[in-house]
Amino acid sequence: MPLRQRHARRTPSGGRVEAWVTAAALAGLVAGSLAAHDVHRMLTQPLWRDENWVAVTLRAPAAEVLRLTSTTPVLFTALLRVTPHTSPSGLRILPLVFTVACVIPAWYLGRELDRRSWVTRVVLAAGVAFAPSLLIRHDLKQYSAEAFSSLVVLWLLARLEARWSRRGLVVLCVVLAVSTLLSNASMYLGPAVLLALGAVLAVRKDAGRLKEWGVAAAATLLVDLVVLLVIDGPGDTPTLRTYWTSFYIPTSDGLATALRFVHLRAAIEFQSVGLGPSLAVAGLVVAGLVSLARTGFWVTALVVPVAAV
Repeated sequence: MPLRQRHARRTPSGGRVEAWVTAAALAGLVAGSLAAHDVHRMLTQPLWRDENWVAVTLRAPAAEVLRLTSTTPVLFTALLRVTPHTSPSGLRILPLVFTVACVIPAWYLGRELDRRSWVTRVVLAAGVAFAPSLLIRHDLKQYSAEAFSSLVVLWLLARLEARWSRRGLVVLCVVLAVSTLLSNASMYLGPAVLLALGAVLAVRKDAGRLKEWGVAAAATLLVDLVVLLVIDGPGDTPTLRTYWTSFYIPTSDGLATALRFVHLRAAIEFQSVGLGPSLAVAGLVVAGLVSLARTGFWVTALVVPVAAV
């Protein structure tokens, strides 16, 4: 049995029509997202300091990539080496590719969430295509790759929740493991996904799937640990630790100070993605999570608060 009830299967002719409409819609959204960017300025404006730190890794031998990686995920650094460019600023084509590619997993996530209507997939894909945070960030950094990776993970999770299979579980866990090489955020998202999935299976007392989940989760977390210790660990320098200290929740000044800090940081993050007052946005987030749960996507809904914690 799936984790939630599926709708009726499509006919072969209906599937072909949907495939053509999907291809046309995605092509239009990708083109629209690309047109919304000032591509010429993006690929010609000189790099600033942090971007230069990323670009300069291309001058080192390929064998040194692991040693040079710090705040930039190693796979993103490696992809830069095969990115065609004629100048350092031209390397920004890589984050641009990830930016416009985000509409694809967003579309398929919407399709999994609502098979009966095209509205969900169109709204999700269009929202991602023209998200303010993706439109204004042209840095030679991995941020758009992290957005792409997170959307792929959520799509695969929703697909697994809608249509459980051992293969689907393996694919999700492989992507979770590999994504830690491309996205720093995956170190938080991955455990949240696995914990939410295990919690829902435990509540439903699904012993068979819990065993499959246990094996897959253990293997995935082992890979995460290896990546954390072998690849990410050496990048944890005293200089970086000092710089980021002010971004961590203060734990020595009482609960009120900690909660105030979380509220202020949340407001800054919401504004950075083009959203309004934090309390209003929080209400919309809660409404969205309730909607997901009511339609049967309990795991997908639970991932958001677990990842936040």
